[in-house]
Amino acid sequence: MSYKYKAKKIKGKRIDEHRLIMEHYLGRKLTRHEVVHHIDGNPLNNDRENLKLMSLSEHSRMHRLSQGNIYSTSSINKLRTYGRIHRTRAKMTVFDIKNIKRMLRDGIKQKLIAWVYQVHITTISKINCDRTWSWIS
Repeated sequence: MSYKYKAKKIKGKRIDEHRLIMEHYLGRKLTRHEVVHHIDGNPLNNDRENLKLMSLSEHSRMHRLSQGNIYSTSSINKLRTYGRIHRTRAKMTVFDIKNIKRMLRDGIKQKLIAWVYQVHITTISKINCDRTWSWIS
């Protein structure tokens, strides 16, 4: 498996080069909730001007959202690939998810949908909030 970031080994521990550059620039260690974003999208371009410090939530939101709550095309493709590989034993099909999303748009209660599909209400809530199966419209 190839790794997409340049890294350095320090005291036997692998540390991403872009994080080291940002730590040096800031004069402190980064917290686990801070992310160094590559502005141009190239993970090998570690020029200081190409790096931006962001919170983990900001970074996730930025990559997830392109317009409103719509995923970018590249994100959708990644999610589809992820879903095909990692949801091989899913109880629901893409057809089920589309029906659930239609039912939610029509105002049917989440509890009733959960009962119909024999899943926990949390599953329906996650589908409604696009925390799972989000690549399906």
